[in-house]
Amino acid sequence: MHSQKSDDITIVKEKQIIASILKLQDNNSIQLNDIGWDSRVYIVNTGEAVFKFPRSDQVRNLYTHEIAGYKLLENINTDVILPTIKWEHENNDYFGYEGIVGTELDKVIKSLNSKEKRKIGRTIGSFLSQLHGLELPTNTVSIQDEIDDYQNKYKLGLQVITRNFDYKEQQVLHQVFFEQLPSELKKLGSELALCHGDLGYWNMIYGVNGELGIIDFGDIRYFDISKDFIGLKDKEILECALEIYGEKSNLREKINLRKKILRILDLPFYIGKNDKKGIELTVESIRKDFFV
Repeated sequence: MHSQKSDDITIVKEKQIIASILKLQDNNSIQLNDIGWDSRVYIVNTGEAVFKFPRSDQVRNLYTHEIAGYKLLENINTDVILPTIKWEHENNDYFGYEGIVGTELDKVIKSLNSKEKRKIGRTIGSFLSQLHGLELPTNTVSIQDEIDDYQNKYKLGLQVITRNFDYKEQQVLHQVFFEQLPSELKKLGSELALCHGDLGYWNMIYGVNGELGIIDFGDIRYFDISKDFIGLKDKEILECALEIYGEKSNLREKINLRKKILRILDLPFYIGKNDKKGIELTVESIRKDFFV
């Protein structure tokens, strides 16, 4: 796992690069959003421009697919506002896109009314029905690949699990990840399509006039289609998205199965950042999901 920490010298250097590209007089309008797993993300003027810098050489190599994904999205006719690539470094040391001005949806979701949520759900469902029909030369994540990734992240979070859950609870979680999950994922099968790969309210922007933006296509791959629904935590949004998208075989079962383990998969992220509050809240959520 690459480092989740960002040193001050690197941050200053990257801000200087952005300021030079945009011809800014100072760095005051450039804000670091350091929550990304693979990248340091800088937001300029509350979203007018966004720049991504890789945390490792492996991520730098993956930028080629991500950039190609953004360009492919230009073929979609959608109400979703999508990033437009505008700045590219020849060695993928960074890239930038015209951003989406607004607020992350996870920060405002609780304040939205039913009508606003239904609109969001319908917009997402229509967008995904088109995205899942596109083709892009990129990797395919098989059921076994998915299982391996889940189990690896579980092991990375084991230090927190053993510290916060008793032996019987640990046995339950272990059984879920190494017996129940693999068995049920294989039983339900996979319907592969080109997916966003990390679609949730944390990667959605809600505009002042109710417009919806979707960002961060760094995980764009061929996944089972359920992957793009598991981050829709609000029931009303999920139901409207599925209504527009259309019911598929076993789709709801796949969504529920993957959704249940999401919080456990967050542990390595918070551990990597030494975010004690994030770890504490995640442990509380895991306990609620599995043992309350």
